[in-house]
Amino acid sequence: MSYERVLLLRQITSGIFYAPRRPPVGIGYLAEALKRNHIQYTIIDRELGYTYEEISRKIKEFKPDLVGISMVTLGYLTTYELINQIKRDFGIDIIVGGPHVSAFGDKILEECNSIDYASHGEGENILVELCQGEPVEKIAGLYYRNKGTVKFTGRRPSNRDIDSLSWPSYDGFEMDRYLSNEMGILTSRGCPYGCIFCSVHTIMGARIRLRSVQSVVDEMEYWHKKNYKTFLIMDDNFTFDRQRVFDICDELESRKLTDIRISLANGVRADKVDEPMLRRLKQLGAWEIQIAVEAASDRVLGILRKGETLETIRKAIDISCRLDYDVGTNFLIGSPGETWDDVQRSFEFVKEYPLQLAFFFNIVPYPGTKLFDYLQENNLLREEPAEYLGTLREGIPRPVFETPELSIEQRIKLLRQAKRVSEKVRRQYIKRRLSRFGPFAYPLAFIGSWTVTAWLLKKNKFVSKYLLPIYYKMRKYEAPEQEIVQQTDYGCSN
Repeated sequence: MSYERVLLLRQITSGIFYAPRRPPVGIGYLAEALKRNHIQYTIIDRELGYTYEEISRKIKEFKPDLVGISMVTLGYLTTYELINQIKRDFGIDIIVGGPHVSAFGDKILEECNSIDYASHGEGENILVELCQGEPVEKIAGLYYRNKGTVKFTGRRPSNRDIDSLSWPSYDGFEMDRYLSNEMGILTSRGCPYGCIFCSVHTIMGARIRLRSVQSVVDEMEYWHKKNYKTFLIMDDNFTFDRQRVFDICDELESRKLTDIRISLANGVRADKVDEPMLRRLKQLGAWEIQIAVEAASDRVLGILRKGETLETIRKAIDISCRLDYDVGTNFLIGSPGETWDDVQRSFEFVKEYPLQLAFFFNIVPYPGTKLFDYLQENNLLREEPAEYLGTLREGIPRPVFETPELSIEQRIKLLRQAKRVSEKVRRQYIKRRLSRFGPFAYPLAFIGSWTVTAWLLKKNKFVSKYLLPIYYKMRKYEAPEQEIVQQTDYGCSN
């Protein structure tokens, strides 16, 4: 069976509408693969506020013969409900992909009878081969049904030449509805590090694969010509190859792309930056950097298998602050072995620097991670995985395990304290940036850092559409995230 018309659907992940800043890069790559192979497609991004009635109308108009849905694990039960409704109303074949498939595999098709296929790992070639009518049993990386039994064709080797996967041009996306004039760029796939809480290796593999300098700068130049001047580097390993970073800067300069802004706000490893690199990036418009600290304790960093020391992390933050980057930090709350005093040291750590943001993540154990295995083996989970993974929501932290060092009650108290610490960091940052307003700086900073204000800016359709751009400019920052969020499927960076 082949498919000629594909609906690609991005499911809302937060449970509450908020206008997204940029198009989804994963679906962008899938759409580009379909376009290159002359397969018709259309896009529905539910983060733009689409109701089921509007989805239904779009299906009737476009008449797809295959629906592709990207699934994250948090809130997956809601996605199952949507899939069941589409199958019930239209009888269309449905394929799912994304982090949830890589974590749960054939269990997904067993739990949701409305799913016909599931794509494990990178899905571009899997989707194209399915649409072109390749026998399903020959499509590596595919889960499918055969006479009532779920079959798996085996893991598909990661594509080593990721330049061959054309970067997204977002044809058919509603680009004018995204709030930010910022473009996300993915320059690598895979991660060779062994952090116990991160599941990226189950999705993209442990072998890091880097796009070429030419490919990365071609993409940036394409969007620059379309008046996109701010670029968010979305992968954590942009700085993995030091020379490539310098080569990218040189290539940008040679093409006279010197009026751009580069954000490293998705997170970088502290041991993979140094002063010459950050100074060179600054010359090319880099202004923002997020450093994944996780814990202000070498002992806890060792437990997390972070592969870094606190001294290295401090050095990276010191350099970034000295070069006048807007610096953010990521922490986890309640890792195995972490004590109350350890977390307090993390709170004190952020007070030592003029930070832009300090994120404290409610650590979530995902299947496929060493953290998950450890908690199950030691009977430390206090909720069933199906329960917490299906019902946890962004911005509403809920500890789901405890350790001998920290009970559930203590974790809740620490998360509440973390919220106050984050607000203070953000308030001080805004106050510094608005110092030119004199006595009005503090009240403006208080309003800008107030939890309700952040919630409205992110969740309310009217506020996000008309006031968020002003908020961005005032803060010199383009992501008013919640102070306390759940750790994502991909680790602790967004």
